[in-house]
This record gives sequence, structure tokens and C-alpha cells, in this order.
Amino acid sequence: MLPLRRLDPAAMARMTLACVGAVDLPRPVQSFVAERAEGIPFLVEEVLAGLIAEGALAERDGTWQAGDLAAAGIPGTFADAVRRRLDAVDANSRRVLGAAAVLGRRFDWSLLSPVTGLADAAVVAALRRGVGLQLVVADRDSFRFRHALTHDAVLAGLLPPERAMLSGQALAAVQAAHPGLPGEACLLAADLAERAGYPARAGGLLLEAGRRDLAVGALASAEHALTRARHLIVPGDVTAHAALLTLLDEALTEVFAMSGQVDRAIEMGQTLLARLDRQVPSARVAALHLGIARAAIAGARWAEAAASIEVARESGADAAQPTPARRRSPSAGDAWPRPASWPGPPCAPPKARDGRTWRVRPWR
Repeated sequence: MLPLRRLDPAAMARMTLACVGAVDLPRPVQSFVAERAEGIPFLVEEVLAGLIAEGALAERDGTWQAGDLAAAGIPGTFADAVRRRLDAVDANSRRVLGAAAVLGRRFDWSLLSPVTGLADAAVVAALRRGVGLQLVVADRDSFRFRHALTHDAVLAGLLPPERAMLSGQALAAVQAAHPGLPGEACLLAADLAERAGYPARAGGLLLEAGRRDLAVGALASAEHALTRARHLIVPGDVTAHAALLTLLDEALTEVFAMSGQVDRAIEMGQTLLARLDRQVPSARVAALHLGIARAAIAGARWAEAAASIEVARESGADAAQPTPARRRSPSAGDAWPRPASWPGPPCAPPKARDGRTWRVRPWR
């Protein structure tokens, strides 16, 4: 017998095309298959078959077109195989494996006892059964589900109330084990709160994660967390969660401004200003206007920048005060207002000289 190695990305792409007899496939489809199959030939076929069966991948006029990949489920045959393995273990083992699934593909086994209410010995015995059934893999001091699809299948096998109950217990366990929810614990807690049916709690945790990312300049991660939090607030709950929505939009305005998404920053900032209550402190309004000004400067929209800076100045706030979301010192390239005695636009655009581009460091 020869052990089969995982396929490398190039071989994965070739096999994906060969399975459907295509010369080309949409890039999102190839990325989706590569992520789900993890280099395993059997899973490449399973994932593709599942996409086609659900209509997420269809051939039209000789061209393969992708549908809603986010809604794609677990391939039926693979889900059935996982279900049969779970049926072979006792109720306590199924509970432990279900609790592990709500904690994520890679999980901290020490959390399973407080989540399930079982003794450590019973948890270890359940994990050993999971390893024996090739559902779980032991990695030194931690555990993970063997495949992403295995994790998804175990999680999907839980009844909705069972999943919500385990998620709520896991949220409490994570908060107790990690006071202040540092690092990845904050995002894990947000996932658990969402699964437990606490959208406002999940949104608040994602807001905190987004602010932390923004503070260290991880703008893509910050935008992802904040946008996800905003999507948790359904239209009917906007009034109930108005304060949270305002904080999210303030942080998103900052992210858009810092990442050069000028139009989105100005549009969201102006929408937010129109929505803010008159009781909002002037310093907060001024900070928002400064965020809009930074975005306008980045897009060389000097008139809009000057107007926002003037409003901020009239609000009586310190123009040099950073917005709540930033909480960091400005660096070269950041746009800050300059004293009124300085002529010209708030920040001069780059100037070319001798074939090189020179940019003036902003005033601090």
C-alpha cells in the first residue's frame, strides 16, 4: 500500500477542472473547493457533487457558473458518513463532540467539562472515541476536527435548541477562562453569542474586536468584524440597538477613511451625522467630522475636507483630538487639520520633482 499525500494547490486546480470536464471554473468555486477539500482527492469530488446537487454550481451554455456558495451545505454522502460514526457512540460522547464543534474546528479540551457538565475523565474518554472514529485528531496539547467538513457536519447534526444551549454554556466557559477576552477569545465569544441567539452581545464583541484591529492598523480585519456586526442587527431591531449601531458606524467610518475608501467613508459619516441625536456631545460630532475630513483629504476633495474641519472647529472640540476608534498616534500620511493661518488646502498632494514623488509630512 502506498500512502496518498495531499494534493498541492496546482494539482487541486487540475483535479477540480477534470472532475467536471471543464477548461475553466469561476475563481470563487476553485477557492471554495480548495478550502473545503484540503487537498484530499475524495473530498474534491464530494464537494463538487454537493455544489452541483444544490444548484450552487451549474453549467449554462457550455460555461460553468457559480451561485450562492455561502449557502452551500455539506455533501450528503459525507454528512451521512459522519452521522453513522456519531450514532456508534454513547450519548455523553455525542454531547462532548457536539460541545467541541460549537467551540470551533480547533478547540480547547479543558473547556468541555464546564460546557457539558461532565467530569474530565468522561470528556477524555469521549475524545478518545472521537479519535478512534477519525472524527478528531490530537495535536500535542490540543485537539481539532480532522477536516473542516467533519467539523461542519458535527455542528450541523445538532438540533437548533441543542446548538443554542451548548453555545450559551460555551460562551460562559470562555469568558470565565479568559477574563477580558484577549486576542482570538473575543472572536470566539462573538461566534458563540451569535449561535446562542444573542445578536446584540455578539455585535458588541465584534465591535470590540474591530476596534482592537483598528488600533493596530489591521484595517481589513477591522472592516470584516465591524461589517459582520452590523449585519447582525436586523431592520426590525435598529431602534432597540441604536446605540450599538451608532458605535459600529463611527468605527466603520474611521476604517473606510484610513483604508482610502473615500466615498464610503464620506457617505457613512454623513448618514451617521444625520442620524445622531442633538444630545450627542459636541466633541463626538467634531471627531466624526474630522474622520470625514481625513477621508476627503485622501481623495483630494479639498472643499469637503475644509467644510468638515470648519464644522469640527465650530463644535468647540480640540481638532487634534483623535477619534474614539483610533486611540493611537498619527503617522506619516495621516491627514490632520492644520492651523487656520496656514494657506492652501489642509494637506498638499504629492509633488513630482526630478522624476521622484515627494509628500509633505502632515502637521501634528
